[in-house]
Parts: sequence; C-alpha cells; structure tokens
Amino acid sequence: MIAVRTFFILALVFVMLSSTEAATGCVHKVLKSMRVICENVDNHSLLKKAHQCCKSSCSMDDMWALCHE
Repeated sequence: MIAVRTFFILALVFVMLSSTEAATGCVHKVLKSMRVICENVDNHSLLKKAHQCCKSSCSMDDMWALCHE
C-alpha cells in the first residue's frame, strides 16, 4: 500500500515538474524570438510579454504587435 502511494506521489511530482519545464521552455523560445523582433525593448518588459505570449499561444505577428504596443 505504501509503495502504491509513493508511486502516485512521485508520478504527480513528475507531471508537475514536466509541465513547469515546458512552460519555461516556451518562455525561453518566445523570448529569443522577441529579442530579434523587438529591437529596442528592455529585457524585463520582454520577459513579461513572453509570459503573456505563452499563455495565449501567440503567433509571430502577435509577438510583433506586442513589441510595438
């Protein structure tokens, strides 16, 4: 019984970590793209926009629009 409970807890932790890693990977990829698209924007502002973009699954056109708001 303890082994089954431990397995489920470890599986839950693994799922949570992999989803966090996927979100971080999205932000990193979007941030790299936005650094090219948004020429003169500071990193803090870009990071906030990258998080926003990952939540809404925005396209390159959406990224460009976010840069020039």
